[in-house]
Amino acid sequence: MAASIKMLEIAANHRLTARRIHDARHAATALVAEVNQVYTYDIGDWRVFQSDGITIVGPPSVLAGNE
Repeated sequence: MAASIKMLEIAANHRLTARRIHDARHAATALVAEVNQVYTYDIGDWRVFQSDGITIVGPPSVLAGNE
């Protein structure tokens, strides 16, 4: 599946708009490339993609404050 099609699917499933489409593009590209773990400081931005198969793995200092 092409990343652009996956992005549209993710955006529609989560009803994303504007800035969040950019996040969906990154998530879709990762998923199409079979990358399921994301190291990010923007935990809140990526949490929505966990149901799509994305696992947030770091950094530990940020994860500890968001559990």
